[in-house]
Amino acid sequence: RLDLMVSNDTGPRHIAAALDVPTVTIFGPTHRAWGDSGFGRSAELSLDVECGPCMQRTCPLGHHKCMRDLEPAKVIAAAEQLLMPGRTPLPVSA
Repeated sequence: RLDLMVSNDTGPRHIAAALDVPTVTIFGPTHRAWGDSGFGRSAELSLDVECGPCMQRTCPLGHHKCMRDLEPAKVIAAAEQLLMPGRTPLPVSA
């Protein structure tokens, strides 16, 4: 029943893709290539940070810049693009 799923790189995003629900996925410490679902109706957001992707559950440097510095406006813009009829955004790195 969802029009859109916004999630980090976890199981629910894959369930949404399987049900053909557009997804905005936020990648922090995880590497986008390892979580590629091959789903065309998705936007994958991540930041290019010097320390990542580190693949750690807890930030070894204690700052979690890969998540904290990703601006909500970028997530909202990706969601709006996916909700527009006929639009499929490409993966985005900020």
